[in-house]
Amino acid sequence: MWNPRLYFEEVRRAWLPDHAQRFIVMNIYRARGTAEAPGPMAAIDRGGTGYRSLAFRIADAKIETGTDVLWQREGIGPGYWHVIVDARIGDEQITALTFIANHNADLIDSEMSRDGQIGYLVAGTSIDYLRNLVCRLCAVGIRDADVEDLLHDGEASFSETAWA
Repeated sequence: MWNPRLYFEEVRRAWLPDHAQRFIVMNIYRARGTAEAPGPMAAIDRGGTGYRSLAFRIADAKIETGTDVLWQREGIGPGYWHVIVDARIGDEQITALTFIANHNADLIDSEMSRDGQIGYLVAGTSIDYLRNLVCRLCAVGIRDADVEDLLHDGEASFSETAWA
């Protein structure tokens, strides 16, 4: 979540075991794509070797407002569903509310090939989304080789398309 837009008291790096970040949410609502050229977006997904992410702690006095903002941002579309997960911050075990990919939603395309993801990145504004995501992750000390590789491949394809 590179632009959380919620009131938080603290943000820390967290580890979600048995989860992964995958580009499987197909945005068709003009934010990053259209029905003709969907824009792939990242989602936390079940399965995988674990996922390094951010945990935002909302102050008790702002929990209602903070949760409302989070719901308006992540809970309004059919691509995600909310779950409580076990996570780790350093040696501390915590429980956290997060939104993960809802595989029953039409917006989820878990079978999309890498070439398909790259093609959609080049066709829309998702390449900018991916650049911002990589920059924000790096800024908080999170390196995600899969995301960085997708950006590299997408930018290479974007350059080839621009010169074709």
